[in-house]
Amino acid sequence: MSGILSKITDQISGQKQSTGSQQPSSGLLHKFTDAVTGQKHPQDYQNQTGDNEGAHNGTKAGMVRIEAAMEATREDTVGTEVAMKGTKAGMVRIEAAMKGTKAGMVGIEVAMKGTKAGMVGIEVAMEGTKAGTAGIEVAMKGTKAGMVGIEVAMEATREDTAGIEVAMKGTEAGMVGIEVAMEGTKEDTAGIRVSFSLYC
Repeated sequence: MSGILSKITDQISGQKQSTGSQQPSSGLLHKFTDAVTGQKHPQDYQNQTGDNEGAHNGTKAGMVRIEAAMEATREDTVGTEVAMKGTKAGMVRIEAAMKGTKAGMVGIEVAMKGTKAGMVGIEVAMEGTKAGTAGIEVAMKGTKAGMVGIEVAMEATREDTAGIEVAMKGTEAGMVGIEVAMEGTKEDTAGIRVSFSLYC
């Protein structure tokens, strides 16, 4: 084991061992050999106070850094809590928006149903309009037939009027004949009177 120890101490002290000689001189070497052999050297006791102060100062600095890190961690935790609260508030708003969207969708469905009902009403009204139009067409056809009947009646009336005119003309001619006959009768009566006077 002494050969391995010699190589390690040579690397720490930067010195080489000559045959049969060894020159350990550094404090670091003493510390290492103390750690290996469990022994202490007098100079180690002299330097221990300074080492303890340095270690104590380093510990204080480390504690300060740890406290700063813990403070930063606390701030990060607070920031995380705030962010989580903001996230929760955002989720609440998202849920409210989704509920509003659902309500809007229900309103749209109701409006669509109303529109469908309105379309059905329009179709019914159009059917009624078609039926009314058909009735109007039938009435117009009846009116046309009535107009034709009126025209036929007027034509017959015209023919009857013409017949009446002919009959009236015949009556007038008959009246003239009667007047002529009456004139002849008057003349005959006058002749009879003359003859009777001559006879008497």
